[in-house]
Amino acid sequence: MKDFMPDESNFGKALGRIVRLAMMYMDRELAAFGMGHGSFPVMRILYCADGIRQRDICREVKVDKSTITRAVNNLVKLGYVAKKPDPVDGRASAIFLTPKAKKIKPKFEKVLGNFTDILVKGFSAREKKAAMGLLIRMRRNLLDFHGIPEDKEFLGCMKG
Repeated sequence: MKDFMPDESNFGKALGRIVRLAMMYMDRELAAFGMGHGSFPVMRILYCADGIRQRDICREVKVDKSTITRAVNNLVKLGYVAKKPDPVDGRASAIFLTPKAKKIKPKFEKVLGNFTDILVKGFSAREKKAAMGLLIRMRRNLLDFHGIPEDKEFLGCMKG
């Protein structure tokens, strides 16, 4: 099979392929926990901010409510999270990690760390810094295009 050599000007195609491969990695590695790539962002946020409202997860992940609802409902069914009324706004749901989810946190963090190691395998420190800078600029460009303010993100609590 011929190696894929992307058109140097087709960033969308190259990024799309990377995203697809990332989803395949997450599906494979999280299968041991009964999860797939759709559960990953919810769990990552909850490990940083247990008890966050479901609508805040939607805002942070920047996906629609139905996508997060499906992921949360699946995690409830698997026993990793519990939905409770938000103490401030009883109409909203707050999502809490269960002891089962807290127990797997080190393994979850290892999956994330291994993914990062795979992504930057063979990169020098300088190349890693340059690549991250370019990705951050691309993200900002897309946020600007969509008129989405760059929120103060709390996802930095997990390495990777």
